[in-house]
Amino acid sequence: MFVVASPLPDRQAWQLWGKARLVEDERNIMWQLHSSSDDPFHNLALEDALLSSFDDLGPGLLTYVNRLSVVLGKNQVPWRECDMALLKRQGIPLARRISGGGTVVHDPGNLNVSLFLNRSSYQADAVYRRFIEVLGAVRVAA
Repeated sequence: MFVVASPLPDRQAWQLWGKARLVEDERNIMWQLHSSSDDPFHNLALEDALLSSFDDLGPGLLTYVNRLSVVLGKNQVPWRECDMALLKRQGIPLARRISGGGTVVHDPGNLNVSLFLNRSSYQADAVYRRFIEVLGAVRVAA
């Protein structure tokens, strides 16, 4: 479980449980958070809470690894995307994220990444460079 202090004066008042860093360089400040939970519902709720707090938190990156689960995009129809009976028989949770996109299988072998930016500040090259830096910070070779 993560607890974020609110409000966050100067984005310096992080009160987080788990692995978190506030990265500051000459260009910007970007928070980085890796959830230690493997619960897809927890991680999707955390993602939603961070997005809802964007005005206070500013740009950042969330990473997490879920246990075996199926995650739907906000507009997907479960019975068209999944074998619902199979998921139930095998006890595989079905969750829905707030963003669009297709249905994906999550498991301990994939790293999920959520990047929080203003649309106006999105520059693909800068984002990719920053993303590779962040992966290095959480010890993932890119």
